[in-house]
Amino acid sequence: MVKNSIPLPEQWQDQTKKVLIVDDEIAMSQAIARVFKRSGWDTQVAHDGFEAGLLLGEFKPDVMTLDLKMPYMDGFSVLSLTREKFQDQGLVIIVISAQGQQDLKKALNLGADFILEKPFENEQLKSIIHLCELA
Repeated sequence: MVKNSIPLPEQWQDQTKKVLIVDDEIAMSQAIARVFKRSGWDTQVAHDGFEAGLLLGEFKPDVMTLDLKMPYMDGFSVLSLTREKFQDQGLVIIVISAQGQQDLKKALNLGADFILEKPFENEQLKSIIHLCELA
């Protein structure tokens, strides 16, 4: 059916949840991916805002984790553009950043659904993942 562009009934479609992890620190993106993978999620990683924009359209994630401080395009810009362009997709955005409380509150005001301050405990992220699975 897929080969002939025939839409699959919903019950036949892959129900695996997908997360796009946007973080320029490789060790951090791997740590976040590990927690999501252990929860059964399909993961993709973008190391800057431009790559994130491409993967949002191709990968079509259910959730995006987003660092605020990145090269080329900061997380605030990615957050604003994502909310503007993908508002109808029901994308959940989790900001995971070492920036101060003022910047984390700004992220919430720009449309982040959850914030998590670095460094974090895996259990904190697992709690947020569980909330995302219920959505």
